[in-house]
Amino acid sequence: MNDSFAERHTRVAALYSEEAMKAAAALLIEAYRRSDLTVLNRYALRIGAETITDRRSAGKLFSQLIMYYHPDRYAARKQELEVSLERRDNLALDALENAMKEDLGHGLPADAYEEFEYDETYTMDEADFFTNSFENDGYYADEEEGSQDGWAQDEWEPDEDRADFGFIEALRAEIFGNLDFTLLPKDLIMLDGEIVLPGLGIRDLTGIEYCTGVTSFDLSWNRIASIAELRELDGLRQLRVAHNLIDDIAPVGTLTELEFLDISFNDIDDISDLTNLKRLRFLNVMGNEIRDRRPLTLLRSRGTIIVE
Repeated sequence: MNDSFAERHTRVAALYSEEAMKAAAALLIEAYRRSDLTVLNRYALRIGAETITDRRSAGKLFSQLIMYYHPDRYAARKQELEVSLERRDNLALDALENAMKEDLGHGLPADAYEEFEYDETYTMDEADFFTNSFENDGYYADEEEGSQDGWAQDEWEPDEDRADFGFIEALRAEIFGNLDFTLLPKDLIMLDGEIVLPGLGIRDLTGIEYCTGVTSFDLSWNRIASIAELRELDGLRQLRVAHNLIDDIAPVGTLTELEFLDISFNDIDDISDLTNLKRLRFLNVMGNEIRDRRPLTLLRSRGTIIVE
């Protein structure tokens, strides 16, 4: 084996530890809480993820980052290091080094690490994050207008012409704009991949049941109370419905292919149906008052990364 590669591998491997990943995860949670896109994007570049400019996409990026830096993923990172050594894979080693090469504690208060209990859960209080109210006709933030630490009001005030959409209306407006086009069930069945419709004032999901080819939905920051129509989407792998008015998550329990689920900041107190999701890798339940924690314990025992 090339000595220079072995030496470099030893140096990169030394960057990885549970404490280092704990520090990175703590920094990312703080950045997400403060809606700090600069920090989130810096880490996105380090792992080759797509950067963002719209805060409505912060939840998606945060889930990608936390799945890499969560301390429970330490074993996976160590395995990648071992494989790179066996194969003398310089590209893989480059990626591993880039992900951890900077000071992970930069910008964090000194006591953040002490408060961060990675062996249990990620915990954040709703009061420390965002409100789940829809006061002021669509102003979702609890910060003053123009605040750098919260969602600015003018970013989230729904357009008067687009508020209170149904799913079909919102989808048609996003795809076709002002064109006069009627979406029929046969058109919805043809859709696939990812559909992103955050912050459009959607209340009614009627029609979404025909989107059986779609594998990822982002419906965050809307006004959705019922997700009953999602029961039919048994091919769905990612679902983001953060910051809505949902109080019953039972329909999600039928989506057995689901891997990523963000239900943060709703009105959910029972997640027992989520134990049916054997493929679930990531779950964000921040801002919900979960009464029975046994489902969380079971999911965590299966390896699900949980943020609460």
